[in-house]
Amino acid sequence: MVHQKENVANVIADIGILFHSAEMEPMKIYQSTKPVLNLFLLISISLVFCLPAESAARRKPRRSYSHSVTKSKTRSKAKSKTNPEINADTNAVINPEDRPITNAVTQAKSKPVHNANLPLQEQIVSILNSSSAMRGIRTGIYIVSLKTGQVLANLRGEELFIPASNQKLFTSAAALARLKPDYCFPTIIYAKNLSPMGVVSGPLYVKGFGDPFLVNEELVNLACQLKDTGVKKVTGGLIFDDSYFASEECPQEQQGGDPSLWYRAQSGALSINFNTITFTIRPASRAGQAPLIQWDTPGRAIKVINKAVTIAGSPRKALSIGRTFQNGINSFTFGGQISVRHNPVTIYRAINVPSRYAADTLKEMFIQKGIEISGEVKSGIVPEGAKVVCQHQSKPLSDIVTSLNKVSNNFIAQQLLKAIGAKGRGAPGTSDKGIAVIREFLDETGVGAENFLAKDGCGLSKKNLTSPKKIVDLLTYVQQKSEYQPEYFSSLPIGGVDGTLKKRMRNPKVQSRVHAKTGLVNGVSCLSGYVYSYRDELIIFSIMMNNNKNQHQLCKAMQDRIVEFLLDPK
Repeated sequence: MVHQKENVANVIADIGILFHSAEMEPMKIYQSTKPVLNLFLLISISLVFCLPAESAARRKPRRSYSHSVTKSKTRSKAKSKTNPEINADTNAVINPEDRPITNAVTQAKSKPVHNANLPLQEQIVSILNSSSAMRGIRTGIYIVSLKTGQVLANLRGEELFIPASNQKLFTSAAALARLKPDYCFPTIIYAKNLSPMGVVSGPLYVKGFGDPFLVNEELVNLACQLKDTGVKKVTGGLIFDDSYFASEECPQEQQGGDPSLWYRAQSGALSINFNTITFTIRPASRAGQAPLIQWDTPGRAIKVINKAVTIAGSPRKALSIGRTFQNGINSFTFGGQISVRHNPVTIYRAINVPSRYAADTLKEMFIQKGIEISGEVKSGIVPEGAKVVCQHQSKPLSDIVTSLNKVSNNFIAQQLLKAIGAKGRGAPGTSDKGIAVIREFLDETGVGAENFLAKDGCGLSKKNLTSPKKIVDLLTYVQQKSEYQPEYFSSLPIGGVDGTLKKRMRNPKVQSRVHAKTGLVNGVSCLSGYVYSYRDELIIFSIMMNNNKNQHQLCKAMQDRIVEFLLDPK
């Protein structure tokens, strides 16, 4: 009897799915559902005349998200392809593989039902329970009203979760506090023996101090500055000094996977173009020929081996690229196929030994400006007695933090982490020193360093752990007490407007009312920030979802729906 009723329920559910998810003409819907409708009618009649009512006490309880539950069983992680956050969310990024989950996503995007008889927390639980696909996804939520200080929701809010790029909220806050918003990173050119005739007897030295935004345009400016000082000839080559940061640490849990992927670029005191290189691949005009490959930096520090081929039809082998490093040269080997009709393809790759690459590129730009440089590029230390010839200043830190959080740039986060480590604990800057400075900052501000366990500053490591409450406490401190609140608040992506939230929350009722940081790595989706309610009340929230089996679309839809609910909670 129970099984018969469950079968009826399944029939009803099937009918609902057909009508809910299909975008079909009315007649086609009728034709596709006619056999199911006939069966449903027959079983319904038999139930009315033959089956007694079932006691509610015998019904199987439905599994739900209860706010009283503080512990959950962690399911084994599904094996899946790693897809970290894109940095344009480039986040950064982190480019997750967003497989459509049609029914679940449709449910999550439907308008939330407000129940005036339930507290705010119960309504959020109801939103989570509205999609059965959320079962098994470990979710933590903490929400506070800034105006009253009242906790509006607390679902596992003090438990530890992997934050993904929400880690950048801590890094950027500490960087603004320790370095100050108007801080600029210098890159300095030194010489020990510069004659009045413009000849440097011996080497020219270039020392980096961690500028995250030293890009080609800035290198050209630095080359022009050197020429304007009157330097015409260098007899001893170019020596690069990257000692302000320690040599790159490559923790296995962070670097797992292909280290040449652009979002895993190494940090370094002397770095250019985010320690990445941009390749553009254009098909040849005729099948059988190699495609044209171009890249964005001059010099001999890059070697390209082109084994790819242009074909007439659809490619059977996708374009591939491998990286090796030998004798100071990054070599990239291209393989696979590209159709003669294909548009140009852009591929980004990380550089190995980036300080050497930066110095090689800089030397080439000096030569292009008419400065003769004899000798090779080598690593070394600026000696005592060397004098400053010229220097470049980066854009202010406030602008850099905006770029960090808007597009979730992992490289910038790691640069800032080591920079505050060097500032607070002395050079060379390291990740460990930077993390110690963040913890010190949290303790000094009253936020507290407990429940903040960090392995990096960007969020790639899955050994990073923190709680939704800790994030909300940080955001509350910055909003209420920090003198750098304007710079911090404006650095966050705006819903439906820019950064990693540009394509989310586009509903005019929500757009521009949410300032929040996304977080996305394999199995993790988070959203934390501020929302202005329709009553002009600032609400601070953190939503952390772990073990999501890469159901990122579903998690985003749920997060957006909760945030939309916070605009007008009833």
